[in-house]
Amino acid sequence: MISGSEYVNKLFETMYAKFLDTIEKYDLIPADTEKVCLGMSGGKDAQVMTLLMNEYKKRVRPDLELELLIVKTPSWKYEPDKYYAGNEAMKEYATTQKKSVDTTIEYWEKQGIPTKLINYAPEVSNEVIMRAEKPCVMCFIGLYRSLCGYIKEQYEQGKKTVLSIGITKFDLLYVLESLTIRSNGNSWEYDKLNSPDKYYFNRLQTTFFSPYPKLILGIPGTDAAKITPIINLTDNETRELANQLGLPRIPDPCAKLHGEKFVSDKRYFDSYLAGTTTEDINLDHIHSGFFSDYQSLLDTFTRVGVLPPKSELDGLMYEAINNSKITAIYE
Repeated sequence: MISGSEYVNKLFETMYAKFLDTIEKYDLIPADTEKVCLGMSGGKDAQVMTLLMNEYKKRVRPDLELELLIVKTPSWKYEPDKYYAGNEAMKEYATTQKKSVDTTIEYWEKQGIPTKLINYAPEVSNEVIMRAEKPCVMCFIGLYRSLCGYIKEQYEQGKKTVLSIGITKFDLLYVLESLTIRSNGNSWEYDKLNSPDKYYFNRLQTTFFSPYPKLILGIPGTDAAKITPIINLTDNETRELANQLGLPRIPDPCAKLHGEKFVSDKRYFDSYLAGTTTEDINLDHIHSGFFSDYQSLLDTFTRVGVLPPKSELDGLMYEAINNSKITAIYE
């Protein structure tokens, strides 16, 4: 139980119950798991995921080691003094944003969760991201290269570790809608047979915002997995709890610093959802049979035929993010 009003405590317990059910139903954290690395993007979802995972450790798995992972990519968000040395206005803005990173680290360290700052993948440097036609996707590739590299190191040290990412049902809707639009009315089986390059790309993008709660990363010699334990929560719920508890946030300064090119298509989709759903998390449509249950969403898009089964995605990410043909698409 957290310290808050009756409303906040009830909200927290409701969300924690969904979180716990997802972990148990999909066996996200097997008994032999020693460590959970929490990918900290800094948004409300990652912060709420960390809060719930810390509660899970307290109530269920006190033996579990938790660690926040922050990938320093692109470095202008984390080393503004160095990157904007010749531009005082941009340096001042970026430095202000950087303070939110320090605040997040301090906040969770007070809760007993240390932070590991990981260097970005050398092959996906600031210059590569800046030149890329789709810089946000290129940044994601670099981010996941760094995260997978760190998980690989944990296994090499003999520590069974899972990577936890804060993805909600709204993210699930994004990837499923994206697949539907890109399908041109064809099923995933059709693309696999007739457009293998397109199918490979679609599968990679699907692994970034995986609709499945647990995916094998494909790191050689390991069974390392990426889990998404808040997949059965909505953005409305995570926003409400984060606001009520005053959880820290790390804003993304890229678009303000470098223009609209640095606004991902997902940001536009998020804006659309924000305009078509309500901030009132108790409204009926949030708890309707279709929208309230994660599995019903998954089943619907599976029937449509655009979503490949989990077996088509397991083991793909590590290979794909290190595939030069993939990165060449965005350069």
